[in-house]
Amino acid sequence: MKKIIQKLVLVTFFLVSMSACSTGLSNLFKVDRPLDTHKTGDGTVLISDTPSNWNFFISSVDPEILREVKNLKPWGGKETWNEYWLWRVEGLSSSLENIEKYCKYPIYNTAIS
Repeated sequence: MKKIIQKLVLVTFFLVSMSACSTGLSNLFKVDRPLDTHKTGDGTVLISDTPSNWNFFISSVDPEILREVKNLKPWGGKETWNEYWLWRVEGLSSSLENIEKYCKYPIYNTAIS
């Protein structure tokens, strides 16, 4: 129960911190292909929340969720999984459409695994 509460607290923190996040997507998406994008009416380019982008994201995150569930050490020189997920989520771009969906996925899937 304590682990679930910690993760819910992190969700809140992630969502609040997203407005200040303007770094690229390489940390979370591990991009090696073009992402689907579109322009809004004012010309802003957004990374689209398409099935292709979502599946690419999931394929990047699911192996890490499995590592955490198995109590293995996180990658990237991070000491804790909280530190690791914060690092990954900070890699999200503020120009990502439906950003909350991408922030919540690792947390909820780790909590219920």
